[in-house]
Amino acid sequence: MTVRLLSGIVVAFGVVLGSSAYANTAATSAASFITAPERIGSAELRWLGIKLYRADLYTENGEGFDWKRPFRLDLTYEREFSRSALVKATLFEMERVEGRSSDHDEIGEKLGDCFRDVQPSDTYSAVALDQNSVRFFLNSDQTCTLVHDDIRERFLGIWLSDKSRELAASKALRGLN
Repeated sequence: MTVRLLSGIVVAFGVVLGSSAYANTAATSAASFITAPERIGSAELRWLGIKLYRADLYTENGEGFDWKRPFRLDLTYEREFSRSALVKATLFEMERVEGRSSDHDEIGEKLGDCFRDVQPSDTYSAVALDQNSVRFFLNSDQTCTLVHDDIRERFLGIWLSDKSRELAASKALRGLN
């Protein structure tokens, strides 16, 4: 698959890693950061009828989505994607959503340190606790803590903003359908 295909279907899931923020703590799961997590929305993303992944959004006690409250986005993959394809697709989508930014090259370098190849049934989780940090997990093992100015909305906006490539899926995730 080409990078354009991957980015066109928004399969990326990566992180920006502050050098002092790296963590690899398998003892902590994504579920432990959200009090009483309840799914408020889900969506399947497909390209030409091929299921790529399922996305699920969880909030504390099933409260409505709000950028200012903790939440978790899970992507469960149906296809295999390489680390490099995920990095390139993430940067492509970030640029599409927010325009070119002077820190995209830095973000790309950091993404390479955090991503792993994904296989069918792998789940990446992003736990957003505040506007400048997001914790990432692959199959419940923490891979990184992303620390970067306004990264919660910049990164997760790929899936959860009104500028998402798949607006209907974004609205379904946020429980707006």
